[in-house]
Amino acid sequence: MAIGSYGTIRPSDVSPEDVQIIMNYTPSRDVTSNFVLTQLDSQTVLKPYFNNTQTGGNNGVEVLGGLYNLTLPADQFTSTGFYTLYLRPAQIRTKITDCGVLSALPNVRGIILDLTLIPQEYRNKFTPQGLVGFRIEYLNTDGTKIPNFFRIVT
Repeated sequence: MAIGSYGTIRPSDVSPEDVQIIMNYTPSRDVTSNFVLTQLDSQTVLKPYFNNTQTGGNNGVEVLGGLYNLTLPADQFTSTGFYTLYLRPAQIRTKITDCGVLSALPNVRGIILDLTLIPQEYRNKFTPQGLVGFRIEYLNTDGTKIPNFFRIVT
């Protein structure tokens, strides 16, 4: 039996503030220890492309799903060597204070989060339907991730 994805995989419609870009630099392939990870500001280096009349979308209004221009700052890429860029969805680490089930709809589950524990730059996401599509991963009490245990917000 094969394990894989079923269905269509399409690029996501995300805004640059929902992306984290982490950079690793090594001067040679032999350097594999003592590396330093640096986070780049995704809002300044990542710009979305917009539909136009040729792509069939609303000109300059609709984001062309998943197509972004990455402009790397020359002042951070001055040395000769190997650069690794890791683009991932933004991570919001917080504590779940409570959870529950709706009595009228037992298939609907919810979690309660303390907004004061959420970093300021992500608080605008915590609106009705604001976290749809985000993934919730669970951690053990020691901070290690529980492997392959997550929920998608719907």
